[in-house]
Amino acid sequence: MRCFEFLSNRQRQVVFFCFASVLLVTSVNAEEEWLSRSQRILNALDGQAKPTWLEGNPYQLEANRQAMEMMQNSNAMQSISASSNPLDKAVIPHPGNRSK
Repeated sequence: MRCFEFLSNRQRQVVFFCFASVLLVTSVNAEEEWLSRSQRILNALDGQAKPTWLEGNPYQLEANRQAMEMMQNSNAMQSISASSNPLDKAVIPHPGNRSK
């Protein structure tokens, strides 16, 4: 970048650090504003009935069935992998315990 040619390496580092700090602070402020705006929206909706357009989703039952099936398969896979792991049953000698 030609606009920074007159700066020493140390001065370039300071400029970069300042620029990065400004971007970080701006990003954090934007996230905080988003979070507080989202919380205000949720608080305004608290206690209200669900909108009718959210009801009657023709895919909801199938989505629920698939989610339950995935959870059951996941639980079954976890129990199978836990019971069939050969390392769980094997006795592995500790390197410090040598039989003579």
